[in-house]
Parts: sequence; structure tokens; C-alpha cells
Amino acid sequence: MTGPTRLADLDAPRRRRELARSVLRVLLTWTVLTVGYFAVPTRAPRDGATIVVTVVGTSVFLALLGWQLRRILRAELPELRAVEAVGSLTAVFLVVVASTYWTMSAVDPANFSEPLTRVSAMYLTVATATTVGFGDVAALSDAARAIVTVQMLLDVILLAVLVRAIFRVARVSLRTERQLDAGE
Repeated sequence: MTGPTRLADLDAPRRRRELARSVLRVLLTWTVLTVGYFAVPTRAPRDGATIVVTVVGTSVFLALLGWQLRRILRAELPELRAVEAVGSLTAVFLVVVASTYWTMSAVDPANFSEPLTRVSAMYLTVATATTVGFGDVAALSDAARAIVTVQMLLDVILLAVLVRAIFRVARVSLRTERQLDAGE
């Protein structure tokens, strides 16, 4: 493997191939996570399950974030790895939040304006993340409102801070390699 390379420095055919591979990786990640979210059988959750789902999901997200940052720093094409990281981490984030909402609703349907299925939990998650918020599904209990509020704040952080940080790591990787090449 050579050092980090800017996407713009590749010849057109290789740039198209690499872009296609990155798009396929992100689509595969979304497909696997979506199928897993909807297909994995679960028993009716008990009290305390929401905390377990949230803690485990958050731990998985943070572990994947660390892995993705290392992957970007070691990548031949850090810009593409950064795009893949954002795409993959967004999918993980949405699945973790939707799983939390579904679990909260299964433990106590009064947490939301209607009992949530996996589809309606994902719908609420995406509607909240995109700030569309149609208002047809609403958090009613204080616990549900707290979790939805946390999601709204994390949505802003994910977009504003995380995306910027991931691309900054890619730029640092490229800059460091150029400095090494220049003998600095």
C-alpha cells in the first residue's frame, strides 16, 4: 500500500471504481443493519431492557467510531473512508435509536402516542433525525421525551461535530503524508 492519496489525484477510471466500491460498502452496511433490525427475533422486553439496549447500542456505536477513525488514518484513500464512516455510523445510530424507541414502547406502550412497531420506531427516529417531525407519533412520558430530546441533540452533534471531525481526520492523514514526502 502506498501512502494516503487524494481522490482527485486518481485517474478517472480508478476514481470511478473506488467511488463505486465505497457506495457499495455503505449500501451493504445499510442493508445488513436494516435487515438485522427488522429480522432479528426478540422476546417481549422487560423493565430495564431500554437501558440495556441504549448502553449496548451506544457502546457499539463508540467502538465503531474508534475503529472507523483508525481506518481513515491508515487508508490509502482517507476521503473515501471518511465518507464510508459517516454513512455507516449514521446507519448504526438510526438503528440504535429506533431499537431504543421500540423497546421503550414494548415495555410500556404509554411512552408514545401509539404502540410502536419496528417500522413506526424507525419512522419516528428518521422523522426526528431529519427534523421533519410530522407529529403523528409523539413521546408522551417523561422518559420517552428525555430519550427523544437526547436523540435531537445527538442528531445535531452527529451532523455538526462528528461529520466534521471525521473529514478532519482524513485531511490530517493526507497532510501528514505530504509533509513526510516533503521531508518536513
